[in-house]
Amino acid sequence: MEDLTLTADVNTSQRAKEVADTIIRKDRNGYEHTVINMDNPKYAPFEGIVELVPIKFAKGVVGQNGTTPFRHKAEVAWSVVTDKETQMKIGISSGFDPKTGEIRWQKQVLRDVEFLDLSIPAQRRKYICIKYGPFLQGSPNFVHSSKTVYREVDKEKEASQYLLNRRRKADANKIADSLYGEELKEIGLLLGFDPKFMSETTLQVEVIKYVDSETKVNGKTGAERFLEVYNSEFKNENIILRRGMATGVVVENPNGIIFNGITIGYTEDEAVKYLKQNRATANSIDIQARGKQNNSKSSVVGSDKPKTQSQLSDKEFYEKQIAELRKQLAEKTAPVETADEDEAEKAVLDALILEAKELGVKSPHLIGGKNKTFAQKVDLLNEAIQKKRMAN
Repeated sequence: MEDLTLTADVNTSQRAKEVADTIIRKDRNGYEHTVINMDNPKYAPFEGIVELVPIKFAKGVVGQNGTTPFRHKAEVAWSVVTDKETQMKIGISSGFDPKTGEIRWQKQVLRDVEFLDLSIPAQRRKYICIKYGPFLQGSPNFVHSSKTVYREVDKEKEASQYLLNRRRKADANKIADSLYGEELKEIGLLLGFDPKFMSETTLQVEVIKYVDSETKVNGKTGAERFLEVYNSEFKNENIILRRGMATGVVVENPNGIIFNGITIGYTEDEAVKYLKQNRATANSIDIQARGKQNNSKSSVVGSDKPKTQSQLSDKEFYEKQIAELRKQLAEKTAPVETADEDEAEKAVLDALILEAKELGVKSPHLIGGKNKTFAQKVDLLNEAIQKKRMAN
């Protein structure tokens, strides 16, 4: 076999990323051909076992046990393919034709089920020809009219994916088992459960069942969807929105998702992003929704666990929210401390006034007047809200 002339200086033993995608070969007539450089790792890894399986079954043919059908006696052959996108030749050269001087290409034959070890150079080169050839499902050069079609089963990839899914499920189960109290209710809400109608034990069982589900939605198992929700950068905003909608603080109608007369989005995704960018609005919704939950008769209080947010007294709850608001605003614009405190206090008062209005308290915005301190106004508004609730 004669050596082919290379017009590109390529080190074919190099496996680094800088290896050229293609090489140029000249035939005996002086014509140049752009050929795939099979030493480039982008075309195939250098290790792993690949299984190639024909996906058509013969009708009326049974196996040795009388039940298992055989696939077609599949056999396909080709020599070289011209890539549809790059126009490069994909094949293994084997010298020149002595009569025409053209490059001669090694014949590729694929019979029935075949296993290829990518750590063996010859088998890896054959795999590249198959991967970019006309008979493999998913190939960029697949011929749809082919009567025989193969699919690739990457054993290494499947094994890695199995281990990854197993780890994900273990992580999800560990988190689900540790949830309780307010966090359990929040995650349950995000997963589509309504904590108002469930005891804590029932809710935890439903969350664990969700994690254990192997049913795929949009290609993801229950564990994968759980981790996606739990680790989302918008988790807090999602919780605030769901809680707001569950308590009626936020409403959805044909005009969009509405809070206090303002449209904060036309979809839940838009509303969540709005809350992420507008912390004052998010905090107002959170305060008011938590306040309604706090006074709900259906709240379940566990005596053997630390106090959750929904178990705090009105005074403790609002003091905690004020502290959190001040901390958030201080981190955002530390030098303007007085302005930050004013904004935090205004958000709390706005939420209380809105709740008082909904209960029918007359002129709640005038309660406390101008001479009262912020703490006194909060106490007076809380007192008016509690009296109205008792009266109703």
